[in-house]
Amino acid sequence: MERDKKNNKINFAWQLSLTVFLLLFFSSCEKDISVDLPRSEDKLVVEGFIETGQFPYIVLTRNFSFFGGNDAFKGFSDLLVHGADVKVMEGGKEYAMNEFCLSTLPAAFRPLIEQFLGINLDSLPPGFDYCVYLNTELRGEVGKSYRLEVRKDSTYLQASTFLPPVPPIDSLWAIPDSSRGDSLYWLWCRFREPDTLGNFYRYFTKRNGEPFYPNYFRSVLDDQFANGQLFTFILERGYPRNSDIDFRTYGLFEAGDTVVVKITMIDYDHFRFWETIEDQWRSGGPFATPTYVQSNVKNGLGIWGGYSPTYDTIIIPK
Repeated sequence: MERDKKNNKINFAWQLSLTVFLLLFFSSCEKDISVDLPRSEDKLVVEGFIETGQFPYIVLTRNFSFFGGNDAFKGFSDLLVHGADVKVMEGGKEYAMNEFCLSTLPAAFRPLIEQFLGINLDSLPPGFDYCVYLNTELRGEVGKSYRLEVRKDSTYLQASTFLPPVPPIDSLWAIPDSSRGDSLYWLWCRFREPDTLGNFYRYFTKRNGEPFYPNYFRSVLDDQFANGQLFTFILERGYPRNSDIDFRTYGLFEAGDTVVVKITMIDYDHFRFWETIEDQWRSGGPFATPTYVQSNVKNGLGIWGGYSPTYDTIIIPK
């Protein structure tokens, strides 16, 4: 996944619906009309993160065009970029990122990568070998900046991110959903927002033994209306991005669930990336306004983002 993104992920449903509409319209005319759709510019796509106390990781892929013909997308594995020179710099020190694939990835790393990607790795197609770039010597620290550099053939990418300090969660509590009896609960959170304007957040929830997952439609918040306040809000249950959602119980937790809440503070560029990504996911239909995903990667697409987390745990009552 961008500030300048001809492939900047314009909603696929919008594109497909518009294309079908044009085909039906023009097929009814006597004159044959052909529409030449522009080919997307070839770029590398970064999805990389570093978190307080955790090692950095990078997924590196190529973009593709939805309308590029039969060769546009032969499989996601073909989009993975191997053999790149990937480095993270902090405090004048350089850390080389080494490439690992699922077939060789230590089991201890899987939950962290599932959390960042927002997917369940076990749901990937059989034989699919997902690859990431890792460095297990470097750990994120609050108050530090991290610069990413990627070199592949003649392409050179750069991005920077910062790990801001995050205040603790004040309290959590659960309230039954009155329309569904007492077996399903809404989770409420109270959080004291610092009195400096310009703080940005992304939250995740972990239910029982699952990894941390972000909210499916809206996982980022800013302090525009809550600056310096002790504010209360609902924390909807997170889901993997590739899951089927039951909208009858969407966002709710079940009685007896052990829920860990993770609220992370992020910098502005990181916030804008997820805000525009999620705006795109929520939009749809042939007349929806296209959303351009904002990127902090120079000469490429995607995100290099930092997370500073705070945690709290609650057991939903039975």
